[in-house]
Amino acid sequence: MANSKFNVLIVDDEKTVIDNLKILLSDLTNCKLYFALNAEDSKKILNSVDIDLLISDINLPETSGFELLNFVKEKFPKIPVVIITAYSSWQTARDALKNGAFDYIAKPIKSTDLKLIIEKAINHRISLLESKKLKEKNADTNFLDSIIGSAPKIIEIKELIKKIAPTDSTALITGESGTGKELVAHAIHNLSNRSAEKFITVNCGAIPHTLLESELFGFMKGAFTGAVSSKPGYFELANNGTLFLDEIAELPLDLQVKILRVVEGYPFMRLGGEQEISANVRLIAATNKNLEELVSQNLFRLDLFYRLAIFQIKMPTLAERREDIEELSIFFINEFNKKHNKKIKGLSNEVLQLFQRHEWRGNIRELRNVIEHSVLIENSEIITLKSLPNYLNAVKLKLSNVNQTAKTNDQFENAEIQLIQDALQKTNYNKNQAAKLLGISRQALQYKINKYKNYLGNE
Repeated sequence: MANSKFNVLIVDDEKTVIDNLKILLSDLTNCKLYFALNAEDSKKILNSVDIDLLISDINLPETSGFELLNFVKEKFPKIPVVIITAYSSWQTARDALKNGAFDYIAKPIKSTDLKLIIEKAINHRISLLESKKLKEKNADTNFLDSIIGSAPKIIEIKELIKKIAPTDSTALITGESGTGKELVAHAIHNLSNRSAEKFITVNCGAIPHTLLESELFGFMKGAFTGAVSSKPGYFELANNGTLFLDEIAELPLDLQVKILRVVEGYPFMRLGGEQEISANVRLIAATNKNLEELVSQNLFRLDLFYRLAIFQIKMPTLAERREDIEELSIFFINEFNKKHNKKIKGLSNEVLQLFQRHEWRGNIRELRNVIEHSVLIENSEIITLKSLPNYLNAVKLKLSNVNQTAKTNDQFENAEIQLIQDALQKTNYNKNQAAKLLGISRQALQYKINKYKNYLGNE
């Protein structure tokens, strides 16, 4: 940590805990410690001293630790709050993180763990105070506009992004391939206090397992055959920024342990290195697999899953948000008009019908590819069926059959209405005679009269 003095306020209603913490933290020469036994005393200190970090027990007399957390987030939003919980009280810790706590630590408190958290929290405090001036009030809208759509599930995700972004917590984005998981990760980063720093994406499934560790943590010259020079890993490169680990389910178990330790604030070493490195990185992960199932199969660590799933965003498939298909199509048409110097204005009704019926197994990515193909092929001002990729021919045929069936049904009904009308007029609207003339029962005739009552004349 820096050489400046940082004011740390610790709140716990047990005097023995306070006394122990005084001993545990006695060697923190760059921190000035303040102590309080309840929330009211802590509020007085907060209002009179420029506190850099608050560490509070969740269980306090009269006012709970959650209420104190809410007070700090409202009055002093740049002060990180670390919550002290009972051992293995995961639900309480998760609730605290969701409510804006920076981190948590479980009793009994270990000196090394607490010092690591204090260092990480104060570094976060420094980055907040030294970050560029706050974004414009409409920045939220601008960044979230990149997530196209107004389906209820998308509106819900945008609201969740607004809540997640200002925190420093990890986030897990799940959903099928092509649903826009990386776009959401970008939005979280862009709306966070780390937006001026790097956003680095790592596709864990695209890197061979044998190379993953050296790619993530770096390596020193001579660490292995071919290591002709030292190289920093992605955690180093993303320092003070955001690291997005896509397809995190592909990580081998031994590497999951190392990533968990870094997320918890522990230093790491490059492959073949001897010097410890600390990185202040926000981790966002994504997967198209069910991590809970992988946990039950011992293919993914439960503790890492808990760390990642503080905030979880489930991306809907395109089939689950069909009301957004037209808006997404227009967005991609405009994108590829600029790229390919075209002037396509929209979709024909037949194409829109087809898009609404198609399964879209590739989701938004598939729609984007279809639109680019059609923009390149189409010679008119709107995308027509003939400019769609050939693999959609089956859907075209199905749509054609549906339309033809509907047209045939209309023709049949028109003819039937005319026959009934003629029979009723010839028999002076005597239903028994009209039914005999038509060769059907009186009951069947009455059913058809009711069915076509808006088209038949007076009985």
